Amino acid sequence: MYIFLSVPPDILFEETSSDITVTENQNTTLNCRATGTPEPTIMWRREDGESFTIRDGRMKKRLDRFFGERLLLQRIRRKDMGVFMCIAQNSVPPAVSVRVFLNVNCE
Repeated sequence: MYIFLSVPPDILFEETSSDITVTENQNTTLNCRATGTPEPTIMWRREDGESFTIRDGRMKKRLDRFFGERLLLQRIRRKDMGVFMCIAQNSVPPAVSVRVFLNVNCE
């Protein structure tokens, strides 16, 4: 007999980005880690629903969400400023989230 325990997601705050300030045209990485069983899926999106740009090699992509623990934002512009949401979810409710404010200073 096997017993499988399901555990809802929980954000690991010590391994998750807090509010950050960067200078325009710099790069930054937003990190979010969570535990749970089954392993949670991590999704990033902007709180205001706007899309954001990531670069994959030489290609730029406009996304309204990104899946993964590390969201790399390159050559940040003032329009990138705002609140990013890290949402962790698995098959066990409830999903959990954390807000990360990205502040951008002009050069």
